[in-house]
Amino acid sequence: MKITSILGLSLMISSVSMAQQVDRKPVRDTAQELETIQVTAAAPSVKPSIAITNTQLLQEVPASLSLQPSVFITSDGGSGFGYTYLYVRGMDQTRLAVTLNGMPFADPEDQGFYSSNIPNLLGSTRLSLTPGIAGSSGGVVGLAGQMDLTTPNPYLLKPGMEGVLGFGSFGTRQTSLNMTTNSAYLNLTSQQSDGYKYGAYEEGKSAIGGFNHLFNSWIIRGTGLFRDVRHGSAWDAQPLSVATFNGRTND
Repeated sequence: MKITSILGLSLMISSVSMAQQVDRKPVRDTAQELETIQVTAAAPSVKPSIAITNTQLLQEVPASLSLQPSVFITSDGGSGFGYTYLYVRGMDQTRLAVTLNGMPFADPEDQGFYSSNIPNLLGSTRLSLTPGIAGSSGGVVGLAGQMDLTTPNPYLLKPGMEGVLGFGSFGTRQTSLNMTTNSAYLNLTSQQSDGYKYGAYEEGKSAIGGFNHLFNSWIIRGTGLFRDVRHGSAWDAQPLSVATFNGRTND
């Protein structure tokens, strides 16, 4: 009886061992080569919707762009002066990449562009606006578009002096003086407006200048801005009954 039990045990161990060896049989891996797919993309060429070059429009930047496609503006005072906001492709000016001579020119706090802080900015700069997503080398990515402001190159200007007087509705007046030499330029401006709404005035002065200096194979270029601006409050909402009777009410 003892011998039979030992034989039966040894047979069971042998059968389990063979089963384990069968389960561990290696499985061959299969590989299939896929066709190579190449994807290429190119950015569409978009021309600027507007270009304004060193002109005296008696308008601030948003008002000068108000008639362009995909652009609309709002003005607190109603005259285009003072606090005026620019919208491109339905997005406000905080989504607009703005540069001056290639350098970021938007407000560092909220990335907005407030041209009313510099009267007659268009009198001494060239403006180009490109709607659509655009990247900036030193600022925020413009989801609405990109606006480039470029000051003139004194080497390309004729030396001389020019005075400009401008008048408009709602007591708007502007006095500007442009001076240029072979290597420098300067624009001095004084601007006032009573505004459409009562008390929505603007009083501003600005000085925009720059110079170029050629040193061997280097060009040193400098740009300076000075401004002193005061705006009257005009952003408080008015009751519909009052606004319907007199749209210029500003209590």
